[in-house]
Amino acid sequence: GVRLGLIFPSLASDAVALYGTKGQYVYPDIKVSFAAIPDAMKIYAKIGGGEKMNTLASTLERNRHAGAGFSTIRRAIFDNTIERISASVGLEGRIGRRFSYDVKARYGYVENGLMDGVTLSGGKYLPILGYASYNRFQTILECALRTDPVDVELEAAYDLTRFVTEPVGLFEPSEFEGDLSFTYNWRRRIFVGADVRWATSMKGMIEVLAAGIVTESEARIPGYADLGVNLEYAFNRRFSLWARGGNLLNMTIQRSPLYAEGGINFTAGICLSF
Repeated sequence: GVRLGLIFPSLASDAVALYGTKGQYVYPDIKVSFAAIPDAMKIYAKIGGGEKMNTLASTLERNRHAGAGFSTIRRAIFDNTIERISASVGLEGRIGRRFSYDVKARYGYVENGLMDGVTLSGGKYLPILGYASYNRFQTILECALRTDPVDVELEAAYDLTRFVTEPVGLFEPSEFEGDLSFTYNWRRRIFVGADVRWATSMKGMIEVLAAGIVTESEARIPGYADLGVNLEYAFNRRFSLWARGGNLLNMTIQRSPLYAEGGINFTAGICLSF
């Protein structure tokens, strides 16, 4: 079928007007699947698209450090993002009762997508959010092995994002990122686990503001591997204590530009189930 969407954009001609980007009104919405092995393997394909309003809540969910001061001097921080077209094909299923998987390839053309960036103004580096149109190709693997007493989960993605027009000050996402976790439980009482979350470097251009002139400079935000361990003791089904040690490799982690999580860290807490 098709999906209908109607955004009423701002009528203001000012460059910093909120929500000034128009949608395309009609988007494809097609889903096809084939049960190659009933209840065990499915081949699927999807074609879609749509629009999104980048609100304060969604922006903070994406980057908890974001604020009104993140906007550039030429653009509003809140605007509409339009995914003109997206297409994906994948294979999902299970092997036996314990192993499940989902592997897919996806392409999308996004207009006015919200991206992270950095500006250099007055001798200070400042984080910004900006908008750019880009082509995005992704391959994503999700799989899990669940036994008793061992659980292993893996999520890995390759992301090739290329800007349609080179924007000033914005960064492309990491090309490789993923999350691997392992958990062992002893009689559902004691849980011991380890996990690693990784991402390769982000490449882009820094916006340089000097004497009213805007220039740009190439930059790279280093990748990271966040290695952690965790321990949980369940007194019963409703109450447990847990602790986690993170960044055991003592790396400088920048999930968001210029906000570094430095050093080994520890977290502890309780878990209540009602």
